Amino acid sequence: MSLARERPGVLFLAVALASLVLRAVYLLYLHPLASFRGPRRAALSEWWLYSVAKTGRPEEILEQLHRKYNTRALRIGPNELHLSDSTLYHTVYSQGHSFAKHAHFYDAFGTVPSLFLERDRDRHRQRRKALGRFFSKASIRGMQRLLSAKVEALCDLISAKANEGPVNFYNAARCMTVDIISDLSLGQSFNLMDDAKANDFAADYLHVFNLVAESIWDFMYIPLARRAAGMIPPALAAWIGGPVSHFARFMKVRYRQKHSETALSGVVLTVSFLEVIRSTVARFKHAKATGKPFEHEVVLEALSELPDEEMVIEAVDLLVAGSDTTATTLAVALHQLARNQQAHTALENEIRQAKLETAADYDLTSLEQLPYLSACVKEALRFAMAVPGRLPRVVPPPRPGAGPLTVDGQVIPPGTVVGISAYTVHFDEKIWGADAREFRPERWLEPGAKELDKYLVTFSKGVRQCLGINLAYAELTLALAMLTARFDFTPDDTMSKEDVEVIDNFTAGFRGSGPRLKFSNLLRTKGVTIFLDSWLDRPSVLPKYLAVDDVTEADYIIISHAHFDHLPGADRIAIRTGAMVIANCEAINCLRKAGVPEEQLLPVQGGERLPLFTREVRLRAQRGEVPLAAWPPGRPPYPHHSLAALSVHVWPSLHAFVPFPHPQIMDTGVVYTDDEPYASTLDITLGMKYGLLRLRDVVPAEQMDDGMRSFCDYVDDREKHVFSHCDGGQLMYNFIIDGKALLWSAHLGGYEGILKSIEPKPQIAILAIAGRANLDGRPFRGSAAQFASKLVRWLGQPRQVICCIAPVRVDTTAATETVERETSSTILDLEPAKCVVLDL
Repeated sequence: MSLARERPGVLFLAVALASLVLRAVYLLYLHPLASFRGPRRAALSEWWLYSVAKTGRPEEILEQLHRKYNTRALRIGPNELHLSDSTLYHTVYSQGHSFAKHAHFYDAFGTVPSLFLERDRDRHRQRRKALGRFFSKASIRGMQRLLSAKVEALCDLISAKANEGPVNFYNAARCMTVDIISDLSLGQSFNLMDDAKANDFAADYLHVFNLVAESIWDFMYIPLARRAAGMIPPALAAWIGGPVSHFARFMKVRYRQKHSETALSGVVLTVSFLEVIRSTVARFKHAKATGKPFEHEVVLEALSELPDEEMVIEAVDLLVAGSDTTATTLAVALHQLARNQQAHTALENEIRQAKLETAADYDLTSLEQLPYLSACVKEALRFAMAVPGRLPRVVPPPRPGAGPLTVDGQVIPPGTVVGISAYTVHFDEKIWGADAREFRPERWLEPGAKELDKYLVTFSKGVRQCLGINLAYAELTLALAMLTARFDFTPDDTMSKEDVEVIDNFTAGFRGSGPRLKFSNLLRTKGVTIFLDSWLDRPSVLPKYLAVDDVTEADYIIISHAHFDHLPGADRIAIRTGAMVIANCEAINCLRKAGVPEEQLLPVQGGERLPLFTREVRLRAQRGEVPLAAWPPGRPPYPHHSLAALSVHVWPSLHAFVPFPHPQIMDTGVVYTDDEPYASTLDITLGMKYGLLRLRDVVPAEQMDDGMRSFCDYVDDREKHVFSHCDGGQLMYNFIIDGKALLWSAHLGGYEGILKSIEPKPQIAILAIAGRANLDGRPFRGSAAQFASKLVRWLGQPRQVICCIAPVRVDTTAATETVERETSSTILDLEPAKCVVLDL
């Protein structure tokens, strides 16, 4: 009997083993790529490449192997080479060559034809032509209002959440880009920003996208998982787990219905993701058939002739490609700017000088002319490429008159799969220099920078170049400009290295949470950033909202008086930012001793009218580029008043009296009737010098509570906290902006004659309403609330009154009720550290 009949299993195994051995011998020694160096496991099967891809760092690993094997054509699969010769990028991906997409790689993304997946050149050309008009630069500029509104909405959300802690900016940016691309593509926004409830900007869509991204390599290298994922019931898929479960989650997501014409308006549904898109497409077709107009052009209009399923898949591709990609780039850019103080400051200065104050100022055409902003956008696209890895192409037969594809003297056979990654090109030191791995926008402003453009391959090149290039540029330009104009931002110091580690799941993402940033709102008017007092670092028992060391931008620091709870921090902010300081002579002397340059100090005592300038104008004055103030001779260059952005009128004022014994909470309704004939602010000066600042000598250690110890620790560090026991003369400031006024008085006191005569009368008054009022140097008989009512009437009843004493120690209830009952003014109740736009 033959062996096949006696032991068929053994024969089968022997044949299988022999086939594997022969295949291995062929792949290692006889295959057309056998002479190309690389790991042996890579030559034997794609499982090696799969394991490398699953690390999330495939390009870094391939880069190391290029060096190890000393080759620019690394064998990474049985029939695939990874190329590290950046000069060949335009050969492989340019319009003049016919390197076709590698079917096996792109099948992981679906089989229904779409612009991204279409491999037939003619059909791809037709589809691209249909969509190209919509994504042209002119068309995107026509969408300026929509784009600006979305970016502004993101800024408003961040502003509202800034005092609640660090913001997950990666998720925030993703919410914005999803809302933009869904509105542009489908005619309806998914409104993820509206649903963002916390600082992490978590959304079900984003979570599901994360899961699918984690599974993309599984779908690519395990075709069975790809096929099974679409056929297995959701319950069974969840039990199986892994990529199949992730795909099922993608197909069934929570969806907030936004359409008023449906009976389910505002209801959260759990539906198939594709069903969401299908229903949107159906509504679009119905609206188009009935002649219902859209607010703007919709991408679906360019696809209306396609079969429904192709339209749906194209819409899905647009949503995915137009959201996470740009969001990742924006998140990396802001994180790098937060870490790179030089770049951050340079961008802030350019944005400030551009005087971007209203939405109309953020004109894309104008913004694109700002050189450093444009450099930041390009550097972000280079440094944080959205698709960092290879895009496999198949080497065609040589064209007539052209030579074969050759690397390191070796001819790459036709039919070989090759790829050059954006990672390879963007970090090539031969192109970008030794600092290629650093975020340095200045490289785009240096001589020869124009040559770098051809190596910026974030969107690939040639006929397959990403169609959304103009949209991405617009989003990045608007977002970087608005965010920089409105906020200071620093990295969250609780972030781990893993949180910001970029990983490659075909598109770039993060291994951890993504960048988390601390945002602080900038106090700015007419392009000028002003601090009203600078007491930011406080005794440890008091809440802190913004640290002195976090302040990177200030044009003027206006000081009311020199006490410990007003002046500290001004020296460090002024030295760091170059801000001018306007204060009384006592405060100026303190700051001079602390090292603030003389040319930044403007001593005043009341009665002065000072023009205030943007930083750009002050710098140009120093360079002699603008008209200068003529008097007095020998002063540092100072701009002519005609160039002022606004002005401030300085008035003498008075420090409030401090009730004794000092209450834990000062109630503005308490009525004071006692009459001390010689009471004056001298009592405060002497009490501070011999009492408050000598608390350790006055109060036995065992009787001191945490608050006292915290205060003593604070005032004892006079090198860090610069102040005086003497107030130096309280000052009040009336800011004049386009003929309208905002008044700031940091204590409850003043001279009746001055208060009545101030012109122009303020539309908004920021007033300290606490303690016992000081009227004309004497204690006021009555309550703080009663004095506040008089004060508001003397000032002409401003439209809004803001209390600027921290509410943790002051009960302003009585003052609010009295002022609003007896005057036409409204008390604006603000939360500490929350940004508010004041409209004069």
